[in-house]
Amino acid sequence: MVAGIPDRGHWGRCCCILSLVGYEVETQQNLSQERQPKHSLECLRMIAMESNTSPSNLSTISQQILRKRILLCDEQGNPLETAEEMFWRVAWEIAKVERQFRNSTDVRQAARSFAGMMQALEFLPNSPTLMNAGLPNGQLSACFVLPLEDSMESIFRTLRDMALIQKSGGGTGFSFSHLRPRGDAVGPTRGTSSGPVSFMKLFDYACETTRSGGARRSANMGVMRFDHPDILEFVTAKTQPDTLRTFNISVAASDSFVDLVRRNADYPLGVCLRIALRCAEFA
Repeated sequence: MVAGIPDRGHWGRCCCILSLVGYEVETQQNLSQERQPKHSLECLRMIAMESNTSPSNLSTISQQILRKRILLCDEQGNPLETAEEMFWRVAWEIAKVERQFRNSTDVRQAARSFAGMMQALEFLPNSPTLMNAGLPNGQLSACFVLPLEDSMESIFRTLRDMALIQKSGGGTGFSFSHLRPRGDAVGPTRGTSSGPVSFMKLFDYACETTRSGGARRSANMGVMRFDHPDILEFVTAKTQPDTLRTFNISVAASDSFVDLVRRNADYPLGVCLRIALRCAEFA
């Protein structure tokens, strides 16, 4: 028996309980539908109790973070599960994929092994997995890259997609390189563009008014090509207080640009066709 992992006898009795009660549960009082587990909390609680596991070696601050961001809670913020029960919720949900390739015995063994690693703090999955495993939304991925083209339709479609992804606990990244620079003409409207950084502020404002997965602040990655005409505004945007607080920003640099830097050479912004052609990988 591995430390912190139940032996087969305990696991067998727990699986019998799960089989008799069933995996699906009705909506429980004081728990929203999106945070409603697919498996009975009572069943998972029985697993944790039957497993003879020791409490995880979590610091006080770790327990506070778990309660604030990870553990299932009722509408008053009272935890509905312990850290050990959360580990079993995650382990059982992740192990179910074994059914597609192996028999139920392998599912049980995978759940036991994964729960043991988490309880020993040898390995922990990302935050969305800890928050969402076993819940109806089932969103376990942490990072999403969304397309962003130079049109109002694309910009606001991506803004909508960002909000829905972050609602489920994911983070989002975008390249603002395709948006026309500040001051460029805007087709038949006879207006001028406000530039990529202004739309970054729009995305940032949307994130500031929501929390990712209802548990934590949203996070974004903004990228811009080195030869975009607004690159200087982009790289200095976060020097202003309280600006783009939900964004990390990065400059997309090609081998051609790195070569120019090494030679301490100048390059024109947005007009060097030779460099632009050699940087087609960022298009």
